[in-house]
Amino acid sequence: MRNEDHVIDFDTLIDIFIEIGSHLQGEKIDPEFTYLYNAEGLGKKILNHALTVRTLFNGYTYKSFEPQIDFSSMAILTRAALETYLTLNYLFVAPKDRDELEFKLNSWYLGGLDRIKYKPAFADNLQKWQEEMLQAEELKKKIQASCFFAGLKPNRQKDVLSGDWKLGGWFELAKSAGFNEGYFRKQYMFLSSYSHSNRLSVIQIQQTKKFSEQTEMANAFIGILMVLLAKHSYDYVHIIPPLKNKVDLTSEKYQIIRIYKNIGERLSNELNTE
Repeated sequence: MRNEDHVIDFDTLIDIFIEIGSHLQGEKIDPEFTYLYNAEGLGKKILNHALTVRTLFNGYTYKSFEPQIDFSSMAILTRAALETYLTLNYLFVAPKDRDELEFKLNSWYLGGLDRIKYKPAFADNLQKWQEEMLQAEELKKKIQASCFFAGLKPNRQKDVLSGDWKLGGWFELAKSAGFNEGYFRKQYMFLSSYSHSNRLSVIQIQQTKKFSEQTEMANAFIGILMVLLAKHSYDYVHIIPPLKNKVDLTSEKYQIIRIYKNIGERLSNELNTE
């Protein structure tokens, strides 16, 4: 695929992503589905990362220096978007019933109350800390009352109540989301090398000096994001009941979603057999 076509498809997927999200703008949400506000927030996070990556892809020129593409930052943002998509899939797509859904959501809420682990030194922050302590206790009660929690091993129950909301690591979540574990492991470790300043990532930054070479590196990260945007758009429509009547993913208009969703799943299987 030519570079220009690659970018056009990326822009199209971003536009579709925004269009699907705007279908419910201004509509009153049924109280039964208010929890899906969190799905919207996760989608917004993915969109922000994708838009920033798109901006970075244009490159920049600082003073008299040669044009550059900060592909290392693109890698870090792509990893963040990938983890965000896996979180959405884990919380809203993977659950087999309402009990599992509520267990996972409440565990995620509890895991987000990190500040309760540190009692504030200043009185101004004490009230907020006390409120969050009460929230944590209420969430623990809801978690412990679920059938899904009862089916976990004691050591896993302890982890959940301490704020560890994921049942498994990112590799397990990726497998559940339809990625081949071996393929995902390769991609995720590559992206993580830039977040953790792995020596190989530093060498790549030092050696990739030409703008054309930087563009080639950037294209690799855009390719991953295109699959994420397609998979998220597909999942988003299916987890939000009102959207099912507004968006026909089988239509010609949304064919690009099916194309890149299938590309991601096909590559996952093909590359794992190499």
